[in-house]
Amino acid sequence: NTYHNFQHALDVLQATHIYLVEAGASPPVSILLDYPGSSWKPDLKKLNPMLACMRNQDLFALYIAAVGHDVGHPGFTNMFMVCASFRSRI
Repeated sequence: NTYHNFQHALDVLQATHIYLVEAGASPPVSILLDYPGSSWKPDLKKLNPMLACMRNQDLFALYIAAVGHDVGHPGFTNMFMVCASFRSRI
């Protein structure tokens, strides 16, 4: 499939991470650098209440879902799949 491939999965993962960083729910990648005092805590005053309830496990699951969201996707639209499924039952 030319679109639903690993590059697309990484693109969705990167976009998900940027959205979460901008919302204040996830730390930026720069915390991985070995700088003294490079720790991160979410700013609960700025954080959206819908995201404030997310635990680390929830964020991890969201990242995994972003990478694997198109696994097994045949590359067709939903309407095509509905029509093809209907025709195969006739």
